[in-house]
Amino acid sequence: MKGRKRKNGPRTPSGQLSRAGQDHQPRETARHQPHRNGALSEWRGSAVGRFLEDDRHLTRGCDRSVLYDAANRFATAYAEWQIAVASRRPVASTWGSARGEEDTERTLRIIARYEAARKALQHQGQAVRQATHAVLCDPRPEDYVMPHHVQWHLTQGLKALAEHYGLAWEIEEISRTQRKTLASNLMV
Repeated sequence: MKGRKRKNGPRTPSGQLSRAGQDHQPRETARHQPHRNGALSEWRGSAVGRFLEDDRHLTRGCDRSVLYDAANRFATAYAEWQIAVASRRPVASTWGSARGEEDTERTLRIIARYEAARKALQHQGQAVRQATHAVLCDPRPEDYVMPHHVQWHLTQGLKALAEHYGLAWEIEEISRTQRKTLASNLMV
């Protein structure tokens, strides 16, 4: 017999290996990926998302979903800025035309939007801008472990971006006496 040896196992009428009985659950497959650490959250797909899910010290008192939203807005603004700056022509507008007409005003708005966010980071200091930009805009491997000083600067940068975008990132901490008062009011 010529050719490659066939794998053992039950076959379908067409001669293919039968897949009956295999437990294919995509959610379980995703959950077992190393960077997800047993969680199904979409945040686990990025370095900033993993940091925000895992950290409980530096982001205490912060609404992590707001910080994640600010991070995504900045990353999107950066990607659009790269496209606008890299092109020798204005960004094409695809609204209502098949070919897409060049839109100089839109290109200038994209550049201004990113520059304003970058300036908001720069006001926090060079280290904050660099750390935030590096984590949000540069690809990181799944096993990337963020140094503590980068985590601290990133947290400050995310807070600054949230304020820049007009997002309320602070969560009011409830004191123990306030908790006791709330608990006793609920029991009555």
